[in-house]
Amino acid sequence: MRMFRFAFFVCPLLALIGCSYPETVDSRVQFQEKDSVALITTEYINLSSDETDPSKLKEDFDDLLHSWKDDAFIVDAADSGLYVKKRDVFLRDEQLVGRVEGMMSKKKVDESYEFFTGGGERILLLDSHDKPEVLETNGKILKTDKNILIIWPDDAKELHWKVRSSALPGPFSKNKEFMVKAFKDYQAGRWTPSKKR
Repeated sequence: MRMFRFAFFVCPLLALIGCSYPETVDSRVQFQEKDSVALITTEYINLSSDETDPSKLKEDFDDLLHSWKDDAFIVDAADSGLYVKKRDVFLRDEQLVGRVEGMMSKKKVDESYEFFTGGGERILLLDSHDKPEVLETNGKILKTDKNILIIWPDDAKELHWKVRSSALPGPFSKNKEFMVKAFKDYQAGRWTPSKKR
């Protein structure tokens, strides 16, 4: 399974969801006024895999469920600076979605998301090599020949950006249907885990 760099630029916590990756990542950071904590909400929308081998595709789905249900997810998130309050995998509009809600120190936010700060601004850099498309943001978008920047005032109370990758491999689209069907089977108690599990 190949992990696209796009996803890490959008949300470094993506590594916590196993061997699947999303078409779109919707991130929201809400800074609390009275303390040094930020509320983090991230949705991984339209999760799929680029595997072409059916048995490995099934393993990717199993890994996704295991990553979200296992206690190691909580520990790994804590190592990244995120205290997870809620996590879920669900279907919305016939797309598989993962959602994480948690808290992170303001200092760790800048480190984890690799924001550049200075001159009264907080800047997120998206590498255009992965062909990201900014669908929504409450920041200002600046495009160069090589990068896309999203810029917020340094004192902004909320940062929101929703980014879709336009550089997805062929199997990703084909496998979306499998992932949705597998999740429906899992919910109905008809899913048989791969031999790996």
